[in-house]
Amino acid sequence: MKELLFNEKAEALGRVGSDAQRAATVLIVEDDGDLREQFSLALSHAGYAVREAKDGFAAVASIEQHRPDVIVLDVGLPRVRGRGVLDELRSSPDRRQIPIVVVSGSIEHIVDVPPDCVLLLWKKPISPERLVWSVRSCLSKSDPDSSLSPSV
Repeated sequence: MKELLFNEKAEALGRVGSDAQRAATVLIVEDDGDLREQFSLALSHAGYAVREAKDGFAAVASIEQHRPDVIVLDVGLPRVRGRGVLDELRSSPDRRQIPIVVVSGSIEHIVDVPPDCVLLLWKKPISPERLVWSVRSCLSKSDPDSSLSPSV
């Protein structure tokens, strides 16, 4: 039921953009499989190209393979924690420019996030509307003239 409501809300957001624009790529880093799937569905329905990682180790490997345009990052992750992913991103001039939306179920995890590398912080639960708005907001803040958008 919860997943159905999440999907219906994501569908209601509609698709924005044009065929001439490349869909922005969002990397979702979340260890909860159900939540990762919900985030993925919401962003896919909004027109974004979505990749997923279930832990910090997979996230770092994915970022090295293909630089995402935005990262949605849970900081309470197994293997390499979210803070480790942030530190890895900050160590590279190219990767430190990637906008990040931190989503965490724990206030303690959010407090530990360095403010200089994250555009938005949210405590779970987060609605599909807020998630999609956050990604759109990060993309517009990182490059207002960018041709990146959700695809149609």
